[in-house]
Order: sequence, then C-alpha cells, then structure tokens
Amino acid sequence: AKAHVQTKMLRQKEDENLPAEERTPEGIRTWLVDAISRGGEALFGQPDIDKPAHAKDQLQSRFVLKLMAYHLSATLGSVFTSEEGDHALPVGALSLAACAVERAFQWYRDDQPNGLPMKAFSRNYAGKCTGKWRDTAVQELIDRSHRFERLLSRARALVTAVAPPPLTSAAEGGPAMNNLYVRERSSSPPTALFYDHEQ
Repeated sequence: AKAHVQTKMLRQKEDENLPAEERTPEGIRTWLVDAISRGGEALFGQPDIDKPAHAKDQLQSRFVLKLMAYHLSATLGSVFTSEEGDHALPVGALSLAACAVERAFQWYRDDQPNGLPMKAFSRNYAGKCTGKWRDTAVQELIDRSHRFERLLSRARALVTAVAPPPLTSAAEGGPAMNNLYVRERSSSPPTALFYDHEQ
C-alpha cells in the first residue's frame, strides 16, 4: 500500500498538467488529507469528500484493488471450490488491504513528514484496524455478495499472472496433486527417543 501511495505522490509531483500549487509538498499533503477523508479516493472508487454519503464503490479505490490483485495473483489456483461451485470470499485479504491503505495514507500524512518510521504491520499495530474494516465495510460487502463479486472482478482485471490449472479435490473425483507429498509407511508406535540435548 505504501508503495502505491508513494507512486501516486511522485506522479502528482511530476505531472505538468496539474496546477503548480497541486505539485508542491503542500499540494500533495492537501491531496493526502482529502484522499483519506470520509468518502475520499484512498478507499472509494467514486470518491466524494464534499458529500461522503454520495461516494460510491467503497473499498474499490485503485489502491485497494491493486492490493487485492496482488493477493489474488499470489493465491491463484490455491482455493478449492465446493461441488456446488461455491468458493470462499477473500474476506481477510480485503480487510487487510483496507487497513494497509488506511495506514499508508495516514503515515504519509502524519508521521513521514515528521521523520517517524512506519510501524510494522502486525497484530499490535494493525489488528484493531483490520478488525474494524472486517466488521464494517467488508461485512457490508459480504451481506451484498454481488458487490463483493464486482470488487473481485475489478481486482482480477489487474492480475497479470496466469492461473495454474485448478486442483481437484477427492469430492470432485480425484485427489489433489502435491508433488512434494510422500506417504509415510505405517509402523509400530516408536518408543520414546531422546534427542542428544534431552538425555
């Protein structure tokens, strides 16, 4: 998320089509403040900070979608589907992406200008934030699954990797293949063996 925000800031600084004041450090800071405001471009596909209730496509900003595309490309082919064709929605990934985008914008807005390093993305520093997104905006998308599917479709459009062939489960007529798996031969239960340092 941090890299995507930084890229946007650099592009804004170098974009000669923008007014000069929008390319200054103050102009970029104004953009950061507006983007992370309610209804802002950090999290909305169709932002509206003047009337946040009119903003549309929450969690479908370019920043969130790029993170979701990264997640989807990293997990291509790793999700089993049920016999009915159902698949689990990447609820955790979207919650993490929303939190990561929020933290990145807040860091560039507040801490980075003061020379403070960004804290690690960990349970201590991002757990509550991730849970907050899971319980609010992500839950709303779960409740309206067609919107979640639309978000995933938009994120998939940004994926550049080619999906591997899908794995089949035993329920689908065949075992899932795992080239590294070796079935251990059965044997009697071992007697207690001690490692050198335990004797």
